[in-house]
Amino acid sequence: MEFKNSIEQGYAKIVIKDNTRAKSLIKAAENAILSAKELRVLEHNYVSILRELYEALRQYCEAIGYMQGYKFESHESITYFLKDILKENELSIKFDRYRQLRNSTNYYGKSIAIETVEKALTEIPEISIMEDGVITFDNLYETLRLEKYKTELQKIDKSFYKKLLRYLEEKKAILKSQESKDSVFANDSISKTKRQLDNSKMLLKELYEKRETKIIDLALSSSRASGTVQDADALLEDEREMYNALVNLFNNYRKNVLYNLLDGKEPDKVIIKGESKVEEKKNQTVRFVEPVPKFLGDDLNIYGPYEAEDMANLPVKIVEILVKNKRVEVI
Repeated sequence: MEFKNSIEQGYAKIVIKDNTRAKSLIKAAENAILSAKELRVLEHNYVSILRELYEALRQYCEAIGYMQGYKFESHESITYFLKDILKENELSIKFDRYRQLRNSTNYYGKSIAIETVEKALTEIPEISIMEDGVITFDNLYETLRLEKYKTELQKIDKSFYKKLLRYLEEKKAILKSQESKDSVFANDSISKTKRQLDNSKMLLKELYEKRETKIIDLALSSSRASGTVQDADALLEDEREMYNALVNLFNNYRKNVLYNLLDGKEPDKVIIKGESKVEEKKNQTVRFVEPVPKFLGDDLNIYGPYEAEDMANLPVKIVEILVKNKRVEVI
């Protein structure tokens, strides 16, 4: 079974994201782990220890579900959620193993080996895929906002893009599930999910470009300062590769052009692969605060229609008019 089948068969539900409920479940999971650790590892306590630890693991996973917008009606559906939505195959296997162990003791009275209890006491409390939070649309929006209005390159979670990819895959899975349903309410749900997906991709593109611009400036400053760099800790792994390549490029030009000129020599030609052109920024990303019908821009292109909360990347001249008429807000 896949997670989408769990939703279709009612074993899991799509609900409004509930961080308050998630925090409560995480607290309950922490208490369950404490209760398990307080029990002495004696044979008559094995089942109780495993039960408390499994309960903590289940509550922890349910908390992630609420943060992602899911409610589980069966424990088995959590296994598919971890595997299909979060792409946490290892955790999915662990959860299912402990689920079966718990069922065998609760419903069939089977005994547990001390090795199993000791492994659970070590393994379950260490499980964490929410250490730095999960990505939501609000997280992405706030990350972009800080990157736009702060001068220095912002520190973000090292696995930010991995988590963001997981978020986009989740939205695509929800969209696919909605499109497969035959319901009078399906069109509204499909439209809303598509809009969330498109808006998220737009924010991602702008976030990447904002960081890209700062990395270029950072590399130029480092080259001019002979390798001294600030904000290096804020670079992601892929960004560091870009940064290093740019520093080398700037250094080569300075050595072969500037230094030769200062020595009264002809500049040496710097050979690089490909050419790039920097274009003046002509567009801005906006969020519509009210519906706007289809219209013809001064570039003779047709824009819209747009609904409230839609996002779009529009020419600056059009943005100025829409802002003046209080139809959009610039992101």
